[in-house]
Amino acid sequence: MPRPSDAPGDAAGPREDPPDAQRAHHEALAALVEALRQLADTPFAGEFRAPEPGARRGWRQRLSALAWRRVPLLRQQRAFNTALLDALAQLVRHVDRRDRELSGAIVKLAEDAAGARQELAESEAGARQKLAESEAGARQELARDLSGALGGAVDEMLKRWESMAAREQRRQARVDEIGDAAAAWRQVTGALRQELERLRAQPSPQAAAEAGGASAHDPGTQLAAPRDSHKYVGFEDRFRGAGVDIRARYADYADQFEGAADVLDAGCGRGEFLEILRDRGIGAAGVDVNPQMVAECRERGLQVTEGDLLSHLASLPDGALGGLFAAQVVEHLEPAYLLRFIDTAFLKLRPGSRIVLETINVASWSAFFQSYVRDITHVRPLHPETLAYLVGAGGFRNVAINYRSPIPPEHLLARAPEPADREDERLAVLAAAFNRNVDELNRLLFADQDYAVVAERG
Repeated sequence: MPRPSDAPGDAAGPREDPPDAQRAHHEALAALVEALRQLADTPFAGEFRAPEPGARRGWRQRLSALAWRRVPLLRQQRAFNTALLDALAQLVRHVDRRDRELSGAIVKLAEDAAGARQELAESEAGARQKLAESEAGARQELARDLSGALGGAVDEMLKRWESMAAREQRRQARVDEIGDAAAAWRQVTGALRQELERLRAQPSPQAAAEAGGASAHDPGTQLAAPRDSHKYVGFEDRFRGAGVDIRARYADYADQFEGAADVLDAGCGRGEFLEILRDRGIGAAGVDVNPQMVAECRERGLQVTEGDLLSHLASLPDGALGGLFAAQVVEHLEPAYLLRFIDTAFLKLRPGSRIVLETINVASWSAFFQSYVRDITHVRPLHPETLAYLVGAGGFRNVAINYRSPIPPEHLLARAPEPADREDERLAVLAAAFNRNVDELNRLLFADQDYAVVAERG
């Protein structure tokens, strides 16, 4: 469109716009393009197009057409504006298309990048998995190799250990044999020395007869001959148990003599119960026929007399004792001797004092066959009810039987478990019958190994 500066009669002729005007023109055009771009998507975009000449009817339209025919400049401006709008609309459409293409390309690029990252992550995970599997396989193979090598070494070590253990057992058995022999020789030497001293101090047979003393060869008056006393000491050391075990087993017997004095341990043996009473502050003394055991007790500072039980009791004044204890003694006595022993004990005990007689529970088959028959000095088995009757018949009151030394539960016959399904009545009846038989066998075979008859002097 011709500008005012190009009009005829301009002496200077056409002029160039200054830079500021051009820049303002471009900025205005860019603003117009942006505005048209925004209006292109609106429903009112078509209302900005100039009306076509002759498109209207009526006097106003005719007047407008007449004006357009009379004003060529306006008609040229309209054509220019129309062409400008078309060009701008095409530009907007082109820009939109390019924008959509660019957006699509960006989305595609983002998708490709995400896919590449996913593939990379999967590849990395696969590589790590393969590496882990390879490492695990290598570890397993190494573990198998090490296990095989260590297994062979362990087998060899076990064989050598078993061989060494067998040699050690043989050596220990030999050492035990030597130790037993040495102990036996020491006991024989001590017994012979004591026997020699006893023979030197023994009065002549005529003097002994005149004194009316009990003969050492009367049955039931001696538990072991002096010359064989060392053998019985060795027997007790091996089969009766260590002294510390005996003290632990007899500790509660001291409660029966709490507050008493002048307690007699009849057949005191190695003196374990005397040591318990001494530690509890209870005055006590012992008597035993075995000179070797008497010597051991005296070496530990215990007051023990060597002699026959009944003879020693008879030598005491009536009522001299505040208690009497005899553990594993009465089974060594003949019946007549036992009856005299109980009667004499009744006389020598003070009223209210207690007597405690412990022995093997022969009503328990395991105790009878494992303990009672092992000792060749045992004379007569005493059933718990028999000994309790004899003590009661001897004048004692409040006679009670205390069973001791129970068999550990793991050594008893096992009972059958009750069936989980209570509907199986036949299986339940069979299990109940089996368990009743097991309980009865346990009562007969594995009852308490010892018992004690406890009574009071009336």
